[in-house]
Amino acid sequence: MSKLKTVCAVVLSVLLAACGSGGGGGGSSSSAPPPGPTVSTLSFPVESTIVTLATTSSSYTVYATDAKGNGDLLTVSYAPGPSIYNSKIYSSALPTFMQTELLKVNGVTSSTSSVQVFYSTGPFLVWGSVNGTSGQNTMQVKQQTYLPATAKIGATGSIYSGNNYISNSTLFPDAQSVTWSLEADTADTAWLCINIINVPSLFAELTTIESDCFRINQSGTILGFKVDMTIPTNCGAYTCDKTTLRYR
Repeated sequence: MSKLKTVCAVVLSVLLAACGSGGGGGGSSSSAPPPGPTVSTLSFPVESTIVTLATTSSSYTVYATDAKGNGDLLTVSYAPGPSIYNSKIYSSALPTFMQTELLKVNGVTSSTSSVQVFYSTGPFLVWGSVNGTSGQNTMQVKQQTYLPATAKIGATGSIYSGNNYISNSTLFPDAQSVTWSLEADTADTAWLCINIINVPSLFAELTTIESDCFRINQSGTILGFKVDMTIPTNCGAYTCDKTTLRYR
Protein backbone atom coordinates (compact mmCIF):
# COMPACT_ATOMS: atom_id res chain seq x y z
CA MET A 1 0.00 0.00 0.00
CA SER A 2 1.32 3.46 -0.35
CA LYS A 3 2.77 2.57 2.43
CA LEU A 4 -0.01 0.21 2.41
CA LYS A 5 2.30 0.64 1.88
CA THR A 6 3.69 -0.60 -0.22
CA VAL A 7 7.49 -4.62 -4.85
CA CYS A 8 9.60 -7.27 -5.81
CA ALA A 9 8.12 -10.72 -5.90
CA VAL A 10 10.14 -13.15 -3.83
CA VAL A 11 9.80 -16.89 -4.14
CA LEU A 12 11.52 -18.77 -1.37
CA SER A 13 12.22 -22.48 -1.41
CA VAL A 14 13.56 -24.95 1.10
CA LEU A 15 17.35 -25.01 1.08
CA LEU A 16 18.69 -28.51 0.76
CA ALA A 17 22.18 -29.10 2.04
CA ALA A 18 24.43 -32.08 1.52
CA CYS A 19 27.26 -33.20 3.76
CA GLY A 20 30.35 -34.67 2.09
CA SER A 21 32.63 -37.15 3.76
CA GLY A 22 35.87 -38.77 2.77
CA GLY A 23 36.64 -42.47 3.01
CA GLY A 24 39.09 -44.29 5.32
CA GLY A 25 40.90 -42.95 8.33
CA GLY A 26 41.81 -39.65 6.64
CA GLY A 27 38.22 -38.71 5.84
CA SER A 28 36.72 -35.31 6.75
CA SER A 29 33.25 -33.79 6.63
CA SER A 30 31.90 -30.33 5.98
CA SER A 31 29.09 -28.72 7.94
CA ALA A 32 25.74 -28.28 6.24
CA PRO A 33 24.45 -24.69 5.95
CA PRO A 34 21.52 -23.85 8.21
CA PRO A 35 18.14 -24.86 6.83
CA GLY A 36 16.02 -22.26 5.11
CA PRO A 37 12.41 -21.43 5.91
CA THR A 38 9.81 -24.15 5.52
CA VAL A 39 7.60 -23.77 2.48
CA SER A 40 4.08 -24.25 3.79
CA THR A 41 1.51 -25.91 1.53
CA LEU A 42 -1.35 -24.03 3.21
CA SER A 43 -3.34 -21.13 1.79
CA PHE A 44 -3.14 -17.82 3.68
CA PRO A 45 -5.54 -14.85 3.66
CA VAL A 46 -4.31 -11.84 1.71
CA GLU A 47 -7.17 -9.36 1.29
CA SER A 48 -8.66 -9.74 4.79
CA THR A 49 -5.25 -9.33 6.44
CA ILE A 50 -4.64 -6.06 4.61
CA VAL A 51 -8.17 -4.86 5.42
CA THR A 52 -7.45 -5.58 9.09
CA LEU A 53 -4.34 -3.38 8.92
CA ALA A 54 -6.43 -0.55 7.47
CA THR A 55 -9.30 -0.81 9.93
CA THR A 56 -7.63 -1.77 13.24
CA SER A 57 -5.11 0.17 15.33
CA SER A 58 -1.78 -1.62 15.63
CA SER A 59 1.89 -0.85 16.22
CA TYR A 60 5.09 -2.79 15.57
CA THR A 61 8.66 -2.06 16.66
CA VAL A 62 11.74 -3.63 15.08
CA TYR A 63 15.50 -3.16 15.41
CA ALA A 64 18.50 -2.99 13.08
CA THR A 65 22.20 -2.17 13.37
CA ASP A 66 23.46 0.07 10.58
CA ALA A 67 26.87 0.02 8.88
CA LYS A 68 28.27 2.45 11.45
CA GLY A 69 27.17 0.30 14.37
CA ASN A 70 24.28 2.53 15.35
CA GLY A 71 21.18 0.93 16.83
CA ASP A 72 18.11 1.85 14.77
CA LEU A 73 14.69 1.36 16.36
CA LEU A 74 11.80 1.60 13.89
CA THR A 75 8.16 1.78 14.98
CA VAL A 76 5.43 1.40 12.33
CA SER A 77 1.85 2.16 13.39
CA TYR A 78 -1.55 1.91 11.72
CA ALA A 79 -4.69 3.75 12.84
CA PRO A 80 -8.14 3.90 11.16
CA GLY A 81 -9.34 7.39 10.30
CA PRO A 82 -12.55 9.13 9.24
CA SER A 83 -14.08 9.21 5.79
CA ILE A 84 -12.68 12.27 4.00
CA TYR A 85 -13.40 14.01 0.72
CA ASN A 86 -10.32 14.95 -1.31
CA SER A 87 -11.04 16.20 -4.80
CA LYS A 88 -7.55 15.30 -5.99
CA ILE A 89 -8.09 11.64 -5.12
CA TYR A 90 -11.79 10.75 -5.59
CA SER A 91 -15.16 12.34 -6.37
CA SER A 92 -16.67 11.53 -2.97
CA ALA A 93 -15.58 10.82 0.61
CA LEU A 94 -13.57 7.67 1.21
CA PRO A 95 -12.48 5.79 4.36
CA THR A 96 -8.92 6.54 5.43
CA PHE A 97 -6.22 5.13 7.64
CA MET A 98 -2.99 6.64 8.86
CA GLN A 99 0.38 4.93 8.76
CA THR A 100 3.23 6.51 10.71
CA GLU A 101 6.91 5.61 11.02
CA LEU A 102 9.15 6.71 13.87
CA LEU A 103 12.89 6.06 13.67
CA LYS A 104 15.18 6.36 16.68
CA VAL A 105 18.96 6.08 16.33
CA ASN A 106 20.75 5.17 19.54
CA GLY A 107 17.62 6.12 21.45
CA VAL A 108 17.24 9.57 19.90
CA THR A 109 14.42 10.38 17.48
CA SER A 110 15.93 10.68 13.99
CA SER A 111 12.90 11.00 11.72
CA THR A 112 9.14 10.68 11.56
CA SER A 113 6.82 10.28 8.61
CA SER A 114 3.12 9.81 8.09
CA VAL A 115 0.79 9.00 5.23
CA GLN A 116 -3.00 9.16 5.11
CA VAL A 117 -4.30 6.48 2.75
CA PHE A 118 -7.70 6.65 1.01
CA TYR A 119 -9.27 3.26 0.29
CA SER A 120 -12.49 1.32 -0.22
CA THR A 121 -13.52 -2.24 0.61
CA GLY A 122 -15.57 -4.93 -1.08
CA PRO A 123 -13.11 -5.30 -2.83
CA PHE A 124 -10.19 -3.56 -1.14
CA LEU A 125 -8.73 -0.84 -3.37
CA VAL A 126 -6.35 2.04 -2.67
CA TRP A 127 -7.31 5.30 -4.36
CA GLY A 128 -4.55 7.64 -3.25
CA SER A 129 -2.79 9.15 -0.27
CA VAL A 130 -1.59 12.38 1.28
CA ASN A 131 1.76 12.38 3.07
CA GLY A 132 3.69 14.83 5.16
CA THR A 133 2.41 16.69 8.17
CA SER A 134 1.44 19.65 5.99
CA GLY A 135 -0.45 17.45 3.53
CA GLN A 136 1.37 18.94 0.56
CA ASN A 137 2.31 15.69 -1.21
CA THR A 138 -0.51 13.86 -2.95
CA MET A 139 -0.26 10.39 -4.49
CA GLN A 140 -2.85 9.68 -7.19
CA VAL A 141 -3.44 6.03 -8.08
CA LYS A 142 -3.37 5.33 -11.80
CA GLN A 143 -3.78 1.54 -11.79
CA GLN A 144 -5.25 -0.89 -9.26
CA THR A 145 -5.46 -4.67 -8.98
CA TYR A 146 -7.90 -6.74 -6.93
CA LEU A 147 -6.35 -8.72 -4.10
CA PRO A 148 -6.96 -12.48 -3.88
CA ALA A 149 -8.88 -13.83 -0.91
CA THR A 150 -6.14 -16.39 -0.28
CA ALA A 151 -2.81 -17.38 -1.79
CA LYS A 152 0.04 -19.83 -1.29
CA ILE A 153 3.77 -19.34 -0.75
CA GLY A 154 5.46 -17.84 -3.80
CA ALA A 155 2.42 -15.91 -4.96
CA THR A 156 2.75 -12.19 -5.66
CA GLY A 157 0.74 -9.43 -7.28
CA SER A 158 0.22 -5.72 -7.67
CA ILE A 159 -1.80 -3.59 -5.29
CA TYR A 160 -1.53 -0.26 -7.13
CA SER A 161 0.74 2.15 -8.96
CA GLY A 162 0.50 5.89 -9.24
CA ASN A 163 2.15 9.29 -9.30
CA ASN A 164 3.35 11.15 -6.23
CA TYR A 165 3.07 14.91 -6.72
CA ILE A 166 5.62 16.67 -4.52
CA SER A 167 4.21 19.89 -3.05
CA ASN A 168 1.19 19.09 -5.25
CA SER A 169 3.09 20.17 -8.34
CA THR A 170 2.05 18.30 -11.49
CA LEU A 171 5.53 18.71 -12.96
CA PHE A 172 7.87 15.71 -12.82
CA PRO A 173 5.91 13.51 -10.40
CA ASP A 174 7.67 10.68 -8.62
CA ALA A 175 6.40 7.18 -9.37
CA GLN A 176 5.20 4.80 -6.70
CA SER A 177 4.23 1.16 -7.03
CA VAL A 178 3.13 -1.28 -4.35
CA THR A 179 2.90 -5.06 -4.56
CA TRP A 180 2.21 -7.92 -2.17
CA SER A 181 4.09 -11.19 -1.87
CA LEU A 182 3.65 -14.31 0.25
CA GLU A 183 6.95 -15.70 1.53
CA ALA A 184 7.94 -18.86 3.37
CA ASP A 185 8.27 -19.02 7.15
CA THR A 186 7.12 -22.26 8.84
CA ALA A 187 4.77 -25.11 8.05
CA ASP A 188 1.90 -23.17 9.65
CA THR A 189 2.80 -19.52 9.03
CA ALA A 190 3.86 -17.22 6.20
CA TRP A 191 5.21 -13.72 5.68
CA LEU A 192 2.72 -11.44 3.91
CA CYS A 193 4.84 -8.58 2.57
CA ILE A 194 3.73 -5.18 1.33
CA ASN A 195 6.48 -3.97 -0.98
CA ILE A 196 6.85 -0.30 -1.89
CA ILE A 197 9.03 1.23 -4.60
CA ASN A 198 9.45 5.00 -4.78
CA VAL A 199 11.20 6.26 -7.92
CA PRO A 200 12.11 9.98 -8.20
CA SER A 201 11.37 11.28 -11.67
CA LEU A 202 14.65 13.15 -12.08
CA PHE A 203 17.14 10.72 -10.54
CA ALA A 204 16.14 7.07 -10.60
CA GLU A 205 19.27 6.16 -8.64
CA LEU A 206 17.51 7.60 -5.59
CA THR A 207 14.93 4.81 -5.73
CA THR A 208 14.00 3.39 -2.34
CA ILE A 209 12.47 -0.02 -1.73
CA GLU A 210 10.70 -0.99 1.47
CA SER A 211 9.14 -4.35 2.35
CA ASP A 212 6.90 -4.42 5.42
CA CYS A 213 6.27 -8.09 6.21
CA PHE A 214 3.71 -9.54 8.60
CA ARG A 215 3.97 -13.10 9.93
CA ILE A 216 0.46 -14.55 9.69
CA ASN A 217 -1.22 -17.88 10.35
CA GLN A 218 -3.99 -19.46 8.32
CA SER A 219 -6.57 -17.30 10.13
CA GLY A 220 -4.76 -14.10 9.23
CA THR A 221 -3.66 -13.36 12.80
CA ILE A 222 -0.52 -11.22 12.79
CA LEU A 223 2.18 -12.93 14.86
CA GLY A 224 5.28 -10.96 13.93
CA PHE A 225 6.70 -8.11 11.87
CA LYS A 226 9.90 -7.27 9.98
CA VAL A 227 11.09 -4.62 7.55
CA ASP A 228 13.71 -4.66 4.79
CA MET A 229 14.59 -1.17 3.57
CA THR A 230 16.94 -0.52 0.65
CA ILE A 231 18.09 3.08 0.34
CA PRO A 232 20.60 4.97 -1.82
CA THR A 233 23.89 5.88 -0.16
CA ASN A 234 27.19 7.48 -1.22
CA CYS A 235 25.67 9.11 -4.28
CA GLY A 236 28.02 10.47 -6.90
CA ALA A 237 27.26 12.47 -10.01
CA TYR A 238 25.30 9.70 -11.69
CA THR A 239 25.15 6.65 -9.44
CA CYS A 240 24.50 5.64 -5.85
CA ASP A 241 25.39 2.65 -3.75
CA LYS A 242 22.52 0.72 -2.21
CA THR A 243 22.31 -0.19 1.46
CA THR A 244 19.73 -2.58 2.87
CA LEU A 245 18.77 -2.43 6.55
CA ARG A 246 16.99 -5.48 7.94
CA TYR A 247 14.82 -4.60 10.91
CA ARG A 248 13.88 -7.55 13.10
